Amino acid sequence: NIRLFSVQADLTSDVLSDAKGADWFQITSKNVGMTDTGLGLSAVGYVMATKIAAELDDVTIAIVDANYPGSIAKTWIDIDTYIEHFGENHTDVNTYKDYLAFYEKNGRCPTSTSELSTWIGKSYQRVVASCYDSMIAFFDGYSAKATIWYQGEGDLSRVSEYPAYFKALTDSFRK
Repeated sequence: NIRLFSVQADLTSDVLSDAKGADWFQITSKNVGMTDTGLGLSAVGYVMATKIAAELDDVTIAIVDANYPGSIAKTWIDIDTYIEHFGENHTDVNTYKDYLAFYEKNGRCPTSTSELSTWIGKSYQRVVASCYDSMIAFFDGYSAKATIWYQGEGDLSRVSEYPAYFKALTDSFRK
């Protein structure tokens, strides 16, 4: 009774779009973590889901797998919450506005290094709200009973800033 909604990790396809390429899968111990099926649910996610399913008899558990390898916490925070926490004039907010201006002008996300380097240097997965806009925003209007944040090492160089990002991320997901 566990289902996985797997969101495609494509940050360059659209802004605030429907979930392109996303689909529902039934999760079993035989297909969890199998790359040939396209299911990438972590062991932590699977154990959590089976524990909740055992405690809540006859309730379908829905897991949303939205991840982007190498992304950092600030990319998962919606822009309004980011502004509430860090201010309208924060450099990241200006970068986000530049990104949206590029999108409106060109009808697509910037994809090449030269397009990105003028205002962010290296990659789109570093732009504030980029993962949120591309992989989370379409969930607006739905509710969830729990969220698990499984952070990798993308923020390792920003350890001192991480508590502030995590607070903003938590507030964003609660909204």
